Amino acid sequence: FYIEQHAWLVQMWSADMHNPHGYHMKWMPLGIHEYGWYLWHYLYDNYLQQVWALFAILFAFGGLIRERSGGTVLFSLGLPVSRRRWLFTRLAVALVESIALSLFAIVVVLIGSAVIHQTFSLSQALLHTVLMVAAGVFMIAFGNLCYTLFPGNYLSLILTLVLLGAPYLWLQT
Repeated sequence: FYIEQHAWLVQMWSADMHNPHGYHMKWMPLGIHEYGWYLWHYLYDNYLQQVWALFAILFAFGGLIRERSGGTVLFSLGLPVSRRRWLFTRLAVALVESIALSLFAIVVVLIGSAVIHQTFSLSQALLHTVLMVAAGVFMIAFGNLCYTLFPGNYLSLILTLVLLGAPYLWLQT
């Protein structure tokens, strides 16, 4: 949405900059003239970051505790692998899911940028992907820790969101 709205927002900001009674934010010249900064401001530093964090946290939940409540834990424990290997395989799948989701987001941004005839540096896109994956791995690990220590679906999710969300909201102010 924000990639498609880029031209309209730049036009609106330019009009505001020329209007003595319009909004004159410090970041407007960067948003008008630097497409990479525009993407960072609207996607990576805001909406995409928040959606990504929620998906990464949701990847962390599950495992033997959820399977016990669903009645399928005996199947998983009956597999010819150790619990450690089962856990690391589950975490590896969550990591691969997070990498795939972040790569998908980057592909959408690159294609969307090409559609509106804007260029976005591939190196910058890859650096943003690495940043998203690193943050996602932390959130998956933290969510998995909360889920293991507090094995209720809702309690662990709320606790993870509060413990990660409170510092995030504090840093955003």
